[in-house]
Amino acid sequence: MNADERRAAREKRQIYIVFDGPPGPQAGRFVEVNDYEGKSIRIGEWVDMEDGYWWLSIDDPRDLPAALDELDAKDAEIERLRGALREDVAECAAWCDVDKGCSVCHRLDTCKKRAALEGREG
Repeated sequence: MNADERRAAREKRQIYIVFDGPPGPQAGRFVEVNDYEGKSIRIGEWVDMEDGYWWLSIDDPRDLPAALDELDAKDAEIERLRGALREDVAECAAWCDVDKGCSVCHRLDTCKKRAALEGREG
């Protein structure tokens, strides 16, 4: 692979399954899997089928977009919760007259905000 081919592969982030010969009746044998920089990588798991065959089991890349969408949704939910927590800590600081807010007081009977919300004195 020349420098231009490596550069194009890096842009596409392709992987290469390497054999020691071309396909055909006397096909080449598997050598390794390389990343777009030519480094050997592990992309799957060898499975002995116990019938003389071996499988190289590789996760289906068609599942990747759905997995990435799920991660994006989880990241968005984490950011939403972080924002809510920041707002809650700021509100708690106003109730308790502390400069940082209290991340523990909602579990304790001494929280003035919790006492007010529950209709009792803090």
